[in-house]
Amino acid sequence: MDFSASMAKRQEMATRSALYFFETVLGPGDRAALLTFHHDIRLMVPFTDDLKRLRDGLSGLGLGYSTRLWDSIVHAGHYFGGIEGKRTLVLVTDGMEVGSRFGFKHVVEHALRSGVAVYPIALDLVDPLRRQQLQGLAQQSGGRFFALDQIEELDEVYGRIEEELRSQYLLVYQAPNPGERDAFRRVEVEILPAGVATAGEREPILQARTIHGYYP
Repeated sequence: MDFSASMAKRQEMATRSALYFFETVLGPGDRAALLTFHHDIRLMVPFTDDLKRLRDGLSGLGLGYSTRLWDSIVHAGHYFGGIEGKRTLVLVTDGMEVGSRFGFKHVVEHALRSGVAVYPIALDLVDPLRRQQLQGLAQQSGGRFFALDQIEELDEVYGRIEEELRSQYLLVYQAPNPGERDAFRRVEVEILPAGVATAGEREPILQARTIHGYYP
């Protein structure tokens, strides 16, 4: 969560919606963590399934100057290291980037190496370049990008993310050609038509959203 000064008017609503997200998404076997960023990046709550700890971690959070957006994503990716199962990073921000050590290209590569699907939620984002970057990060990592005009839309977006996370499939395959050990391996998933639609019916439009590739 972005807690830079530019988020001041949205802080209360963003905090309330984050708690709603934890309450509705966490199920048996699920864990969540809370990281905040501004001029500093802080792990407020480590991975846990304890709602009280998450609720307490959301209380009394202060704002800071600067906005190390790219650094926070890399930091979160490192924190996911060693965590098994489905790994998802939900990023709530207004899209400002000030003071990061890492650049955008490094962020994308790190997300692919860590195997974390990134779901950026941008609030009142007007910078077209930043919008393009966050959208590209989501697409390449297997996540989804949301641009909101009103922070009141957060609860609805969290509901859509929760529904998507619960309806994903895991496809497993073995590459016939191992290739270079550290080379990036591109992945493409195509959905073929199930058959010919009957008269008066339209073939359902289905889309596959996956990671664009991975590092072994």
